[in-house]
Amino acid sequence: MDDVDNAAGKAIKEKGERPKTKTKAVWLITTNHGESLFGCPECYLVEYSNTDLIEKHLLKSHNINTKICDICGEGFKYKSYLDRHKIGHNPERSFVCSTCGKAFNRKSNLNTHLVIHSGEKTHICKECGKAFIHKGKLKQHLVIHSGEKPHICQECGKAFNQKSNLNQHFAIHSGEKTHICQECGKAFNRKSNLNTHLVIHSGEKTHICKECGKAFIHKGKLKQHLVIHSGEKPHICQECGKAFNQKSNLNQHFAIHSGEKTHICQECGKAFNFKCNLNRHLRTKH
Repeated sequence: MDDVDNAAGKAIKEKGERPKTKTKAVWLITTNHGESLFGCPECYLVEYSNTDLIEKHLLKSHNINTKICDICGEGFKYKSYLDRHKIGHNPERSFVCSTCGKAFNRKSNLNTHLVIHSGEKTHICKECGKAFIHKGKLKQHLVIHSGEKPHICQECGKAFNQKSNLNQHFAIHSGEKTHICQECGKAFNRKSNLNTHLVIHSGEKTHICKECGKAFIHKGKLKQHLVIHSGEKPHICQECGKAFNQKSNLNQHFAIHSGEKTHICQECGKAFNFKCNLNRHLRTKH
C-alpha cells in the first residue's frame, strides 16, 4: 500500500509523527501520493484514514481505551464515560445524575432534577389540591388563587397572572400566527385556538351533557346547552326585559324591536326578521 509493507511498524516510527489526538500511541504517515494514514502501534497496520477508525480498531481488537482524560490520563471506552469522569475534576459540578449523566454544582439542584425521572408530584397546592413536579410550577400556579397579575402587556397594559398567557396575548398585537393546522393549513395565533379548531377535522364529540347525554364537539357549545336544563336565562333584552337561555334566541328576539330583516330568500329576495319565517316562506312559496 504505497510504500507501506509488512514492516510498517518501522516505517511508522522512523517517518511518522504523533498526530493531534488523545488516542494512545497512534502514529501518522504520509504516502507518496500525499495520503495521510493512521497506524496501529499494536499490530502495525497502517490502513486507517481518520482517528475515529483507528480508535474503533484499538478498542475492538486490542481492548485499548482511546478516550483519555487530559487531566489525569485515565482512559475510557466511550466519550460519555470520559465526560462523566471529568466532572469529578471540577468540584463545582460534582453532583451527577446516575440516570442521564447530567451534572450539577449543588446537591439540591440534582434532587430537583431527579424528579423528572421519577415523575413524582410532591408540590401540592393547598387551595385546590393540584400537584406539580417542580416547586417553580406550583409558584406559577398559586397566582391563580391570589389574583395577582404581575405580567403586563407593554402594548395595551393588560395584565396576566401567567407569563405564558401574556405571550399568547401578545400575538394579538404582533399578528403572528405560528400555530398551523396540518390538515387544512389554517393558522392561529394561539395554540388553544388551534386545538379547538382541530376537532372540526376529527369530528369527535367529547363533551357530554350529564343530564341528557347529548354530545358536542366544543366545550362552549355544551355550556350553552346546559342552561336548557338549569332553567337559567342570563340573556336579557334591553328593550323589554324578556329573558332567554341562549344568546342566539335573544338576537332573534331583538329583531322585533329593531325591525331589521336579515334573513333573505335567495329565490325571490323577500326579507324576514326571523329565520323560522324564512323557512316557512320557502316551504309554502317555493
